[in-house]
Amino acid sequence: MKPADPQAFGTGITQQITEVRNAFHKDYLTIHKYGNAARNDLWNTLSKALKRVGKSVNIQEVMDQWTLQMGYPVITISGNETADNIIVISQERFVYDSDTKPKDPARGDNSYLWQIPLTIAVGNTSHISSEAIIWVSNKSEHHRIPALEEASWLLGNINQTGYFRVNYDIRNWRLLINQLTRNHEVISVSNRAGLIDDAFNLARELRREVIMLACSFGNKHCHQQAATLISDWISSNRNRIPLNVRDIVYCTGVSLMDEDVWEFIWMKFHSTTAVSEKKILLEALTCSDDRNLLNRLLNLSLNSEVVLDQDAIDVIIHVARNPHGRDLAWKFFREKWKILNARYGEALFMNSKLVSGVTEFLNTEGELRELKNFIKSYEGGAAVSFSRAVETVEANVRWQRLYKEELFQWLRKSLTQ
Repeated sequence: MKPADPQAFGTGITQQITEVRNAFHKDYLTIHKYGNAARNDLWNTLSKALKRVGKSVNIQEVMDQWTLQMGYPVITISGNETADNIIVISQERFVYDSDTKPKDPARGDNSYLWQIPLTIAVGNTSHISSEAIIWVSNKSEHHRIPALEEASWLLGNINQTGYFRVNYDIRNWRLLINQLTRNHEVISVSNRAGLIDDAFNLARELRREVIMLACSFGNKHCHQQAATLISDWISSNRNRIPLNVRDIVYCTGVSLMDEDVWEFIWMKFHSTTAVSEKKILLEALTCSDDRNLLNRLLNLSLNSEVVLDQDAIDVIIHVARNPHGRDLAWKFFREKWKILNARYGEALFMNSKLVSGVTEFLNTEGELRELKNFIKSYEGGAAVSFSRAVETVEANVRWQRLYKEELFQWLRKSLTQ
């Protein structure tokens, strides 16, 4: 099941309304046999069919969430440690890549909600109960399951009639695994297939995070793989690097390999016309450990014919996030402030983003003094942004003073054990 799989989506939605399908088809065709029908006519007819069997559901409201929102949900079923027979059901938008941006930038993942008809069954070592339907419409809900016992497990989305993924808390996953190991036939073939499908796709969701952390923390295998992929791309001029990990591979390659790789990525940045690829390539250039290359990139960012104005801010911020470039970006920011403020001063959001991005990792008394002195010398410019920056750096300095030595002691102790 994929977000852009209309056939699977249509099948899933049809299965969810199968109980009133015959009456609905008859009514819909009778009403509209001599005319045209719009989408809402379909939903209204279905609402009436459901009402006749004692179910009052606003189908238009339900279906608009499924047909007009990006993607589909993942349901998580968890036990409640404070109350017997109570479970917690939560929902969120399911994405393989946690960096996926909503089509509407103003809308975060937390605003996505679906009304979900969740079928749920309770099972134990010898049998599984008939399923009940729970309508889930909030981010998180509590529900009572009367048949739930200490050794019982829960199974959601029976026979995969709903178009969503199902996750469970660790305890329930272990109970399900135990059941499948002892007597898998208690759970039907279709439900076993659904469990496996959900498990593999939920695991896939974390794969990118694992790769990113492995490369960031110096895992040798991850570094070798990245270097091999980059070298193959350079020698063959064919990019076989998977799309969902390109940013990780590019960044790792630029960080580990020589200046020739940086020049190759720079050349590709200029030659590609794909906006998304261009952005990934530009950010990869900021990953270099070579301070001369980072300085060169910072200076190139001021040339709007080479780097677009909106991308120049990201270059400066990403260099600031690079441990090898933090002080370079801070120095560049101060020296070029008049140029930067002239370019972005009218765009309050971009100006604020730049100020916070360059200063958020400053954490020494000296850097705090530099920031305050700099603000005095340019009084009035981006005042609110600089006020927040001072608060952030003061908090960083305070944290270092209180916890740095304690943290280092713990690390030294842990590494020597």
